[in-house]
Amino acid sequence: MTYEKSVVIFTSNSVQEVELKRAQLESEGIPSFISDDNTSTWFPHLTQALGGVKLHVPQKIEEQAREALNLLHQPVICPSCKSEKVVFLNIAPFWSTLLSIYFGFPLPLHRQPHYNCSDCQHNWVPEKDL
Repeated sequence: MTYEKSVVIFTSNSVQEVELKRAQLESEGIPSFISDDNTSTWFPHLTQALGGVKLHVPQKIEEQAREALNLLHQPVICPSCKSEKVVFLNIAPFWSTLLSIYFGFPLPLHRQPHYNCSDCQHNWVPEKDL
């Protein structure tokens, strides 16, 4: 049996994020495998020390795999200033969190998810098809 050299093309602390990237590569017909996912699940405090969960591909098709992942990633651009420094916010307001702690159960008082531009502070709601 011969073994091919593999290279790490993606790393994350989230097993789910790496699984999504592996599925994207698989849909393109690119073989890949994940390492350190079980350690991350059973011992989450060690995930960062191990360098996260890693996605590997054979070395000979590394460029093809990187291109496939880059084609699938389209950055969100601010409609106001055309910056790519955009953050997706889906958090409850501070007072909602305090009320939830006070009453002892979560309250459905969450803010609508939205994007925020780090450069011009413009806020907007994402389109429904995203």
